[in-house]
Amino acid sequence: MAKSSSKKKQRKTYDLRLNMFELVHIRDMFSVVLPPDLTKTISQSLCEVEERQSDETALWAKIVGLCLRAGIPVGDDAPSYIIAPSGPQPLSVFQLEANEEGEDSSSQDDG
Repeated sequence: MAKSSSKKKQRKTYDLRLNMFELVHIRDMFSVVLPPDLTKTISQSLCEVEERQSDETALWAKIVGLCLRAGIPVGDDAPSYIIAPSGPQPLSVFQLEANEEGEDSSSQDDG
């Protein structure tokens, strides 16, 4: 088991160069909250489904750090966004399943 824990710690990293507008867009995407109580973001919900909460927390910390260095507002100084249902249907995050041809199951014809 010692091998698997050391492999986890030595993840390969990749560089991503962003301009200010791209960084603002990523900050805003990570800030979209879900109803009904507005306490969880889309990103947090996705990471719960995929069991990647620590990755989401680390990524958000990196985004905040970049924003602060770039002078881009974060926290209470940044705009807030919400996903609101357009009908009574509740919203959740689910992974789409692919069929053998590589198409998602929602694109199959009825007839």
